[in-house]
Amino acid sequence: MKGEGLAGVDPVAGNCVMRLAPLAIALLAIVGCADLGDEPPNGAPPMPTVSFADDLQPIFNIDCANCHTNGATNGGLDLNEGASYLNLVGVASPSFGTVRVVAGEPDSSFLYQKLTGTQSDGSMMPPPGLLTADKQELVRVWIAEGAQDN
Repeated sequence: MKGEGLAGVDPVAGNCVMRLAPLAIALLAIVGCADLGDEPPNGAPPMPTVSFADDLQPIFNIDCANCHTNGATNGGLDLNEGASYLNLVGVASPSFGTVRVVAGEPDSSFLYQKLTGTQSDGSMMPPPGLLTADKQELVRVWIAEGAQDN
């Protein structure tokens, strides 16, 4: 039979596939090497996923600042907007001497310990059951990501 290369294979379709194969390989190589945004470029640290201003300050406004308002009482902690970050990161509690937020170390941070009830001094804050596990997790992730003022 004239025009047949391999038994049962249409020579026109076979030629088309052979012509498209290099294009398909090139596309796979490009897609495989593309930066899809999941990995930071050049070994840079990952971008934070929790924002202090957008995620944490609203928690402090709703769940904490009603008691921790001026820093004169309640552990000397002011959690109002504009003061909270400066009163937390790298600052020791005047009552207990434990650093409130140790950037990158949630389990060593007195704030996270107080929120989860794992502190060795003082009471859990806010009182047990008032801060959801989701909110506690936001604080943990923020501290683990370096406790940035973002």
